[in-house]
Amino acid sequence: MKTLRPHRIRMNFTRIVTISMLTLVLVVISSRIVSANYLPQQNLQNTALQGYVLGSGSAGIQPIDWALIALKNGQQLFEVFSGISGFYQIYLPGGTYNITVNVPVDPSYLNYSTTLMIPNGTTTLMNFQLRQILPVPEIHLPLTSVIVLSIVGATLLARKTPPAGMLDKSHPKQHPQKAE
Repeated sequence: MKTLRPHRIRMNFTRIVTISMLTLVLVVISSRIVSANYLPQQNLQNTALQGYVLGSGSAGIQPIDWALIALKNGQQLFEVFSGISGFYQIYLPGGTYNITVNVPVDPSYLNYSTTLMIPNGTTTLMNFQLRQILPVPEIHLPLTSVIVLSIVGATLLARKTPPAGMLDKSHPKQHPQKAE
């Protein structure tokens, strides 16, 4: 009878755990993506929403890739990402949707929300233009301390007489002789 060594058991256990975790991640990801293949075909009737997601900022108007367009109709949630050209397209049943557009990979773009009625059997065109805000630079405390100490040091060096308490008693000009 052959026995397994402890390190071989650990390797097998690690492989099983890794495969299980990857499977779980794939299941979670696939459950978040709504595809037209999973919707009842009688509700689709060739109904689609498509358009471009564009961003306006310091570089002008540019297409935004990886923008998330989420459409909610009651309990149903439909999501699609824009491609590299900013184009998106999603098939869904007709109805009134609350739409939100954001860019998870670049939080410098402001989110956009609207409500839209999409008629059955039509392709509705809807372009989104998101405004980009430039982040305000943060002043870090260590850098501020260095700047303040540099200014104080330069001011002290520029003074002709050192501050009280810092007099050098060995220097004759700093201590005038008292007349006797």
